[in-house]
Amino acid sequence: SHFTHSNPDHLTMKYRLPLILQKLEKEMNRSPASSSPPPTIFALQEICYSFTSELHTFFAQRGYQFITGLYGKRFNGYMGVGI
Repeated sequence: SHFTHSNPDHLTMKYRLPLILQKLEKEMNRSPASSSPPPTIFALQEICYSFTSELHTFFAQRGYQFITGLYGKRFNGYMGVGI
């Protein structure tokens, strides 16, 4: 592994994805400062292909659209960005 100082269990999708979704959900549910807040735009980087279907579903269920641009190679999970 490239991450020699990390707990190997913390590098798995099973561990990481729920933490990411939790942070996104928290931001979506944040109390607005005004009565009519602007829509939130999420820009994510370094997302791998294996996360994209879960992220598409997560955002769609909450009325968002999610678009990805995956430019990486096989060795990094076809890493890319999403908005």
